[in-house]
Amino acid sequence: MAFFLRVAFFLVAFFLRVAFFLVAFFLRVAFFLVAFFLVAFFLRVAFFLADFFFAMALFPCLITTEPAAHLIETVSSSQQLFCDPTQIFYRLIVPCS
Repeated sequence: MAFFLRVAFFLVAFFLRVAFFLVAFFLRVAFFLVAFFLVAFFLRVAFFLADFFFAMALFPCLITTEPAAHLIETVSSSQQLFCDPTQIFYRLIVPCS
């Protein structure tokens, strides 16, 4: 009888250790996955904002509430040159007015 109790206690202890190990392992994996995806998400947001503000700093004439057709009719050719992406270095020197 004592032998069977020892075997039963051993089996219970063994399966509890395995269960706790698996729970701890999956919690660790879940924590690192959540942390990884949170960091990746915030990096994507940061890079998007950096690209957005960099583009707006280079081409402020793109910020408008007017319809595009009206903008094309009213902007002079010199201003269009400054807002042309091919003239990016010239744009850094002479801002859109």
